[in-house]
Amino acid sequence: AAETEADAEDVEANDEADTEDTEADETEAGAEDTEADTAETEADAEDVEANDEADTEDTEAADTETDTDAGAAADTATETAATQTWTEVGPGQMYYTANINVVVVHGPVKKDEIVASLALAATDDVPSTLEELFDAMKADLEARYEAALGETIAPEAFTGPTSVMYGGVPMIELDVTFEASVDASTGQEIPMQMSRQFLIDLGEDNLYFVQLIAQGEVDATTQADFEAWLDENAPVFAATEPADAASETDE
Repeated sequence: AAETEADAEDVEANDEADTEDTEADETEAGAEDTEADTAETEADAEDVEANDEADTEDTEAADTETDTDAGAAADTATETAATQTWTEVGPGQMYYTANINVVVVHGPVKKDEIVASLALAATDDVPSTLEELFDAMKADLEARYEAALGETIAPEAFTGPTSVMYGGVPMIELDVTFEASVDASTGQEIPMQMSRQFLIDLGEDNLYFVQLIAQGEVDATTQADFEAWLDENAPVFAATEPADAASETDE
């Protein structure tokens, strides 16, 4: 009986030991699972963070590229608009693209060539300044107009000559405007015509001549575009070779 009780106690002790081992194994396995889950969770978090950073970089790169493309497109549009404002038809000749009735001519000229083209009386003094030259041109135009139409030009048709500055370059301007009228001899309608003339002194009786000629009303936008063109090109005109030097170079 004593041996049976001892065996029973051994069995019970072994069962308890097995139970403790099992519980220990389960606890250790559970801890390992928990650690594994924690590591996996951290890995997932790192993946999410990495993805977020990648998405942010992609978004910033896309935004930068979009901004760059937009800026380039704007620059191209500006250059295209500037190029399309005037249409060159030959050296020193162009017309306003939006209105072919607005024409610009320009180029170097000798002062004595202008004087020679004027109907000056033998007793008239040769103009020495640009203002005097424009005054002589006014008188010549008035004489030609009266001879052709039998009418005199109204004083208000002229504005100037006045000193102006474009592109940092001093020059003299004379404006002439002929209102719409009817030719008395033919009955033909003559549309409004206007002209803006500029002279830049290149030195030693060498000049640069710019003239805007328009038939009909010239709106503010056209005038502004012309003045912007003159602003941009006046420094180039002021540095132009004299007319005789340019012709010698061409030969």
